[in-house]
Amino acid sequence: MGDRAYFAFERHPGIDLRGVDLVEATLQEAELPGANLDGVAAYDALANGLVLTGASLSGANFAKAALVEADFRDATAVGTRFNRATMLDARLDGANLRGATFSGTHLRGASFIGADVTGADFDGAHLGGAILSAAAPDLEDLDCALFVDGAGDRDTLANHLADQLHLTADRRWLEGRGVTLVVDDNDDAYGGDRDDPVRGFLFYPLCVEWYFAPDVALPLRAALIASILRTIRVAGGRAVPACDYEDALPPLS
Repeated sequence: MGDRAYFAFERHPGIDLRGVDLVEATLQEAELPGANLDGVAAYDALANGLVLTGASLSGANFAKAALVEADFRDATAVGTRFNRATMLDARLDGANLRGATFSGTHLRGASFIGADVTGADFDGAHLGGAILSAAAPDLEDLDCALFVDGAGDRDTLANHLADQLHLTADRRWLEGRGVTLVVDDNDDAYGGDRDDPVRGFLFYPLCVEWYFAPDVALPLRAALIASILRTIRVAGGRAVPACDYEDALPPLS
């Protein structure tokens, strides 16, 4: 192991690790509730099952770390970097994640209930199957309409979205934890020019309606929609969102 830090399976409540080099450290299933890791470099750490409940890790760097089923509930992680980390089924409920970065992070099944993600960056994050809220979406409160062309028929698109976002599918209805999608034909698609540079998207043949639970924060909403936009466009299709936060989504070109 050389000089790399090793805390696997150990328990150290309230430990102060500021200034400790945790790069490539072994923290497998270590229990460090209430620990102080502010500013610590812990990239490439092996830390599956790590417990940092109520800990402070603001400004820390966990880039590319293995954090499967890690527990960050009620932690303070302001500006913490989790870029390209593997955080499947991680628990971040109630955590302060203001300004944290999750660029390219694998977050399938991760839980964000009650987390503060104000200003957090989820660019390229994999959020399919993430638990965004404990509440059910209000299906009378449409959050975003995504007009789609060149992605197959309704069933093909619905199946693709269900697979990518790990949603439960019932034909055109797709449900997740804190989000519901409705994939439908666009009744207004006929009689207009799809290639019109201004209004053409209104005539795309399919429309995906997005409904989120009220407490799902904007960065999480934008990240999910952005992932679908990129996938459709990379595959040669066209997709244009209509919502109040279009500036937070990938540009058309």
